[in-house]
Amino acid sequence: MKVFVSGASGFIGRSVVSELSRRGHGVIGMVRNNDEANLVKSSGGKPVIGDLLQGGEWCNAIKDVDKVISLTKPFHDEENIPLDRMEEYGQRHAEEVTNLIKGAAEGTARGIVITYDTLCFGDRKGKWVEADASAVDPVGYCRPLTGSFDTVESVLEDSGLAAVTVFPAMVYGNGGWFKRLVNDIQSGKARIVEPGDNSLNLVHVDDVAALYSTILEKINASDVYIMSDSRPVSQRNFMDLLSAMLDKPTPQMVDRKTYEKLFGLMAAETMSCNTKTSADKLINTLQYKFMRKSYEAGIPATLKSMGIEPMKEEFRRVA
Repeated sequence: MKVFVSGASGFIGRSVVSELSRRGHGVIGMVRNNDEANLVKSSGGKPVIGDLLQGGEWCNAIKDVDKVISLTKPFHDEENIPLDRMEEYGQRHAEEVTNLIKGAAEGTARGIVITYDTLCFGDRKGKWVEADASAVDPVGYCRPLTGSFDTVESVLEDSGLAAVTVFPAMVYGNGGWFKRLVNDIQSGKARIVEPGDNSLNLVHVDDVAALYSTILEKINASDVYIMSDSRPVSQRNFMDLLSAMLDKPTPQMVDRKTYEKLFGLMAAETMSCNTKTSADKLINTLQYKFMRKSYEAGIPATLKSMGIEPMKEEFRRVA
């Protein structure tokens, strides 16, 4: 199978490209520059440099594939977007994704996977949510996506493509937000938004890459799925566990306004959001068995991959 992946050089994108290539699929990874192109090459893909807001080589490359994965994001995770510019970022993201859908529909592609985030379900005050793309109320790092869902869904309906919409939880591994958090805990910069009893939803990047690949191989009808390890953990317990494995004190707890001043509005909303998610629907459909069944097993393995030996007592307790 030949697959086109946008956002292919990102933390998740590289893992997806690598897993697809390992399974014998041909992967075209869309990137923005030569440095990102080299990342895709090292992951086993063939890069194509371009911009989804403009024409170019990617428009021809996408016409000759079987399926497409959109990993396009509205901004970089480190960005703190001012409130008055969030709509602008969201509109740009919607245009990028709809251009990708239209490009796929003009060629031989049979299906497309659109990626959002479980933060799109909003703060449900600890309630579990089902995989329902119509029940969105974006918060945190998904805030700019408010209002863009209808636009994308309308273009998907007109495209005639089988469209799978996925909502990954907080994807951890050797990179991305998890690596920054490890550095912040080691340097004493990390904080907890009080009271810290809200639920965080996690999933390991290896499972995410395998799930994207399995979805492309097995699913040929439109549907909506959540990617999560189905083991929500409170913010405080997660920070306690990670800090103990790093042999560092648990980060200081601060109020929401202080956290926002330190790390920005979207980070504050993300870390204080309280929604529980489950991948039961995806597991039952694909008969998928998670490699990292929970954060308790996944975190020690991830730290080892980063060259950090987790505290042995903590490792034995959770392994």
